Amino acid sequence: MWLTQQLLSRGRARENERGRVTMNENGSLCVSAAVNERRVEAYAPYGYTSLPPAGSQVLLIPCAQGSVCAGVQGDPGGLSAGEVRLCSAGGARIVLKNNGEIWLNGLTITPSGEIRGYRKEE
Repeated sequence: MWLTQQLLSRGRARENERGRVTMNENGSLCVSAAVNERRVEAYAPYGYTSLPPAGSQVLLIPCAQGSVCAGVQGDPGGLSAGEVRLCSAGGARIVLKNNGEIWLNGLTITPSGEIRGYRKEE
């Protein structure tokens, strides 16, 4: 028992770490960090769901069943404090602006519902 306690006291708990998604596999991630991990589950706030593409930098948090992905490193470029951007790997973008406008793939929707930037095809 003494030997076990000594060995455990020397062991360090795993810490949170950053890693890179190497591939997606049936709805879970393969991540390269200090150790390569497979079947990493991605967690997000309720109502949000995404599957980060390969190359994304993620935050891994250790738990009893293995690491989980707590989020993807974002790029706040072009945003002001308090604004929100949703984007996809294919280029779709929605930005919720501080002035109440919504930018949607080049269109602007004003707080009153007016749509600007729309060009009717003929």
